[in-house]
Amino acid sequence: MKRAITMTVCAVSGAVITGVGLGLLFWPHSMHAANGIALGGEAGLLSETRAPGGFLLLVGAFILASLVRPAWRYAALVATGLVNGGWAAGRLVSAAFDGLPPQALLAAFTIEVTLAGLAVGLLAAPVVRKEAWS
Repeated sequence: MKRAITMTVCAVSGAVITGVGLGLLFWPHSMHAANGIALGGEAGLLSETRAPGGFLLLVGAFILASLVRPAWRYAALVATGLVNGGWAAGRLVSAAFDGLPPQALLAAFTIEVTLAGLAVGLLAAPVVRKEAWS
């Protein structure tokens, strides 16, 4: 049962992170416009938007690869917790300094907290350490 939960968390997290990475890397204007943000054409801003997209694409691909490479699942859960937890923490800081974001970004925050919490919970479960990686 724990193995199935681990696989599901990795599949969902990997798909979400890969999707966001692809969007930021190849369609940054559309990704931001969906949340009412106009990027403009300034090369530096676009570079700072596409760079995290490339990072997320690779991390998401690694997490998805863990579905067929059991030895990578522990690291995939760590990556899931760090990426989603870090993004959620950044959103909390932004809310404190800048106010609440659009509804879609609040939904993203909920997904990020959920995935990070599940990953941390799975990493902390002693049974998972023995059975989920195979």
